[in-house]
Amino acid sequence: MYYFNILQLSISLLIPTIFLCYKQDKTVYCIILSTNLFISLLVHRPNKEDTIDIYDKIDWGLIILWVLINIYETLKIILNIFFSFSLIKVVGLLIAFIFAYFCHLFDIKRQKYKYRTSEWLINHIGMHLSGILGTFFLLLLN
Repeated sequence: MYYFNILQLSISLLIPTIFLCYKQDKTVYCIILSTNLFISLLVHRPNKEDTIDIYDKIDWGLIILWVLINIYETLKIILNIFFSFSLIKVVGLLIAFIFAYFCHLFDIKRQKYKYRTSEWLINHIGMHLSGILGTFFLLLLN
């Protein structure tokens, strides 16, 4: 029997965000996040060594696409706020920015620790959760 490790479980929290994309008919977003989830499950496998393989490179590419589509979504929300001011959207966007910033901070902090130590894992999980919650808030604003 196969058991998911904590990194695989943390990235699996992306599933509600993928479902929200699906409900909003955001097909490209849904494909990017679903593919990211799938490849991340491979990247975070329990027997993964501290080497860079093809899955890591694909993962990095998908993360870049995820960031780019979040930037696109953010620009759409900013334009919407510009033409019809909404305090809820301003606050929601601020929350999404805070989560994005924390994702970045966790990534920087994670790199200071040895691969797969408890400190590394905690920061990597924080990075997953922050990125997922930031994206979720962006999608709620639509």
